[in-house]
Amino acid sequence: MATIQRSPMERFARSYADLARRARFEMQVSPGDSERRFPVDLLGVLRAPRNLLISAPANRDNSLIAVTKGQAMTCRWFNPTTVFRFRAMITSLAFEPKPVVYLGQLHAIRRRTLRALPRALAALSASVRTPTPFPALVTDLSVGGAQVGAAGDLGVAPGQQVELAIRPRLVERDFVVALKCSVASVQGHADPEHPQIHFYGLNFLEPGDTDLLILHACVQERLAQETDLLTQLLLGESTEVDTLD
Repeated sequence: MATIQRSPMERFARSYADLARRARFEMQVSPGDSERRFPVDLLGVLRAPRNLLISAPANRDNSLIAVTKGQAMTCRWFNPTTVFRFRAMITSLAFEPKPVVYLGQLHAIRRRTLRALPRALAALSASVRTPTPFPALVTDLSVGGAQVGAAGDLGVAPGQQVELAIRPRLVERDFVVALKCSVASVQGHADPEHPQIHFYGLNFLEPGDTDLLILHACVQERLAQETDLLTQLLLGESTEVDTLD
């Protein structure tokens, strides 16, 4: 059977459409005052009392690090606009069926705003007019700007004005949005997995009210998809389509 040969842009689009693989919202923990940070999965939140359930911290080789009940942990959590830093104490440990850690007594909570507007992962087909039109892919999006990738050098410089056209699909309808932009950054080959793709940062120049609403809806929908871990898990399995009563 012949192997399907895909263009660099097709491979790039298929790879970036996997939002679960690209998900950015993670928690990091450090035992005590250690500078070492271990990424963990946030498995659950109990609002009253304030407790967190996380996967057990591990080294890169998946070997568990030594933690004990009563031990203090420094925690960091990233959301679409803000990074939080707080202290917590290990209240319980469980090892079956998978090692997990319960954290309680959250305190010393600090936060720092990273950006004013939430930015969502995306894989939107687009066109960048420089004035020559080039096919591109929007890889993340906010109401104020976007990052795009293109299979080639667009020949633009920071500050140059271009036009970005996207066609997002919302509520079972296709919308067309054409946005005047300025080039914020020329990032070059920013992804080693896709060495033929050139990345650019764009700032939107005074989009109209309708375009803002469409962009906002698009961002919020993709943020919901990115953080919906259960749906990602279920769609990753072989499931039958049926009607639930």
